[in-house]
Amino acid sequence: MRIAWFTPFEKESAIGKYSKHACEALSKVADVEIFAYETGPEVEMHETSVIVNRYKATYELTYLDCYDVCVYNMGDNGNYHSVIYDVMLSNPGVVIAHDVCLHNFVIAYWYIHRNNPSEYDKLLEKYYPEKKDEIIAAQNSVVTWGNFDLATYSLAEEVLSNQKGVIVHSEYHKSKLDVDAPILVVPLIYGCQSKSKENKSNSTEGNDIIRMITVGHVNPNKHSDYVIEVLGKNPDIAKQVKYTIVGSIENKRYVALLRQRIAHYGLKDSVSILGSVSDEILKEEYDKADIVTNLRYPAFEGGSASLCEQLMSGKVTIVCDTGVYSEVPDECVIKVNPMSIDISLANVYHDILSGKIELGSIRAKAREYALEHHTDSNYRQKVVSFLEQVCFEGPMRELLTALDEDVTCLSNSDLNQRLCNQIELLFGK
Repeated sequence: MRIAWFTPFEKESAIGKYSKHACEALSKVADVEIFAYETGPEVEMHETSVIVNRYKATYELTYLDCYDVCVYNMGDNGNYHSVIYDVMLSNPGVVIAHDVCLHNFVIAYWYIHRNNPSEYDKLLEKYYPEKKDEIIAAQNSVVTWGNFDLATYSLAEEVLSNQKGVIVHSEYHKSKLDVDAPILVVPLIYGCQSKSKENKSNSTEGNDIIRMITVGHVNPNKHSDYVIEVLGKNPDIAKQVKYTIVGSIENKRYVALLRQRIAHYGLKDSVSILGSVSDEILKEEYDKADIVTNLRYPAFEGGSASLCEQLMSGKVTIVCDTGVYSEVPDECVIKVNPMSIDISLANVYHDILSGKIELGSIRAKAREYALEHHTDSNYRQKVVSFLEQVCFEGPMRELLTALDEDVTCLSNSDLNQRLCNQIELLFGK
């Protein structure tokens, strides 16, 4: 099977990293080539053993009919995915939807990439006429928009329409889709799991200090403010905790709020905001941590690469009991109620410090679960089988059904012509 795999491939792109691992896994049984839009010679790309085709414009892609299927990686970022969407529209294929919400992508696509904002307004009128004014008003506030129900008003039904199939990474994501195409749910691939070693940080053993970390863009969706609030209101917990926040601090308003709360509660010895750091320092902080807080809510991800990495590393991870995070077995993570994060967190911290929650058991079960579900072989088998079904088996069944229905009313010449037409549609000229 020949696969044309469209993806962002910049080194800073998480979907690019996913595509590197996915394509290298699939290349063991299929002929896979990566197609990456040329964003500039200075942009550093992922290194891979798979062929990478760089293109500067969609009109260069005149040979896609040489492939059995085009696979398109779509996320909620217009900068990364607008050109990929252009190709999708003219060459339907199988879409890997990485985000439950594609609304921000659609805004960027029509406002910036196509410079035609009226089309976005038409889509709101088409899909959510009763919510249109509320959706537009919510965009005037970062906080309001960040908490808006974009999992329901995602515009995914528009982006994923007229495609041959859709791949997602959680049952939660599948439940949010309304598309007229086959859907595959496959666990997120982590990549190189054979090289991933269990992190046996046990600083709590023989030590009164628990080290916690939150990693990634510092924004309200990760709820670091709740963690700080709990520590501030529970000094008995704070004196036994070191909490480190690592990641981009471009959201200056939210970062300022965090710093204000740290100062208000006098937590400078318990809480640190490092901002963006080198890979080496990030690894050091990660290795030192006993607990990772991954409190995304609302959950707009279809699958969480960070959670996958934390499970594979045998990290104790605290998550909100929502979306894709709810699907992880209870014994592999610590779940808190997203409707009362502060109260749930306080209870969890007390239970950890008292020994009621046994961290060693969670570490072991988390890694065991990840090694069983997030593997190259599992991903490869399910994805290849789905692509074959969508590209070969499904169209062949449709062809045979159509011929069976019409054969009795067609002359031999008509039948021959229809058969030729159908075979041409299926396999090309």
